[in-house]
Amino acid sequence: MKKLAIVSSALLLCAAVTSFAADPPSPAPPAPGKPCPVVAVLDMNKIFQGSKLAQRLQSRLQGLDESIKQQLSPMIEAYQKRQSDFDSAKERLSEDQRAKEESALKDMQQQLSIAQQQAQQAFNQQRDALAKQMREQLIPAVEAIAREKGWDIVMTRNGADVIWASETVDGSDAVIARLNAAPMAPDAAGASTAQAPATTAEPSGNPPPKNAEPQKR
Repeated sequence: MKKLAIVSSALLLCAAVTSFAADPPSPAPPAPGKPCPVVAVLDMNKIFQGSKLAQRLQSRLQGLDESIKQQLSPMIEAYQKRQSDFDSAKERLSEDQRAKEESALKDMQQQLSIAQQQAQQAFNQQRDALAKQMREQLIPAVEAIAREKGWDIVMTRNGADVIWASETVDGSDAVIARLNAAPMAPDAAGASTAQAPATTAEPSGNPPPKNAEPQKR
């Protein structure tokens, strides 16, 4: 039987908070005479360990984890005990008794699985809500510090995700203009609607000519 996989750790909440765009492209070399953008790197694990807000949110998540385990523990123990009792006694049971007990165990397992899925969903929803709360505090703080210190790009040390970037290093408008200025390649005529010509199945064998004479025996 699958065990409930709920992990309430700093890494779990940290991963939810820093789930931004992964694997950003390598920056192009700066143009001659143009200063390089200032890039700051943040250690998110260190921030989460030192932030009082992150510690409070993690404590709430761990409390939910313990509460869920306590709710599910009686169901798990009851199922395990009944399964163990059945394994010990099934050789002495009649075929009908054995079938009834197996059916009862299957029902218990299904109920336990549903309870575990519901618990996992509740845990994930709470984790996402806490991560959102942390992001709402983290991003404005990072942006304010970046503007104060003259940082152009702020990245995480752990996953190389971009948390914040100055408008001065945003090249989106230039890319849009270049794409719109480029001539559009014509669509292939009928490329999306073309179908293979229908084929008529040939009858098996070679039919005799219409005027063929019958063979003499």
